[in-house]
Amino acid sequence: MCKHTGAISNRRFVCFKEGFRKEDKKRPVKKPRKEVRTGCSARITIALQTSGKYHVIDFEPAHNHVLV
Repeated sequence: MCKHTGAISNRRFVCFKEGFRKEDKKRPVKKPRKEVRTGCSARITIALQTSGKYHVIDFEPAHNHVLV
């Protein structure tokens, strides 16, 4: 966020399957839930330019899972 104008200067959008679930070490799980996160690296990053327009500065289209 820009300190002077309060506008968002850059933003990263990632796939909802990005990353991995943490393992709960405190207690064993009786009914484990389905694994949702697969470490997908698909993302898009936009940044505010001096012209006042947002431009795509990073784009990774490859998903490591099937899109429904």
